[in-house]
Amino acid sequence: MDLRENTATGAGRLGADLRFSFSMLRHPIDGFYYLKRGIFGSVASATVLYVAALAVFVIENTAQAFIFNGNPVSQSVPVLFILFLVCAVFWVVGNYMVSTINDGEGSLRELYVLTAYALTPYLLLTPIKVILTYGFTQNEAFFIHLLSYIAIVWSAVILYMGLMHMHNYTFWETLKNIILTLFIMVIALAAIAIVYLIWTQLVQFLTEVFTEVKYVV
Repeated sequence: MDLRENTATGAGRLGADLRFSFSMLRHPIDGFYYLKRGIFGSVASATVLYVAALAVFVIENTAQAFIFNGNPVSQSVPVLFILFLVCAVFWVVGNYMVSTINDGEGSLRELYVLTAYALTPYLLLTPIKVILTYGFTQNEAFFIHLLSYIAIVWSAVILYMGLMHMHNYTFWETLKNIILTLFIMVIALAAIAIVYLIWTQLVQFLTEVFTEVKYVV
């Protein structure tokens, strides 16, 4: 793909930005430069990649052959949908907050776009894995798991390298940034879970009180 400045607009620009995701796999360092400069990559193309990743995530947890599908929430599409969206939002916003405190140079838009493009290996390899589950048995499960590991590690490496370039961090500064982001995500999820439980208990209590009052009256 020609990596000269992308001057296309509209659908042409979107198509070029989506094709650029394949160039990120072959030339990630150059890709980070073009993403940061805004020559390739946009909020629109990143959103398309997020939607595709969400679809692949749901398919992975619902459409695999039964013997390879051990996910307890595999049949709950709404749960998978919410889980993906919450993790994506918390990651992007959390990383932006951490990088702002620690002198990171990446903007919220850049983090949003970078994370989407880092999902490209997952997008490409996971459908292949799902298809293979229908032709493999437990004896060949190693190859299914290996494909999953490759997809996850490849995406993680691209994201790690991208954060280093985006924030102008060292290796250890990037590791610290990721650990703090994950910590914030855990705290935020725990806080949401606590609020949800309290709200559920409150609603249940008010419902019981209302029922009791109605019965007495």
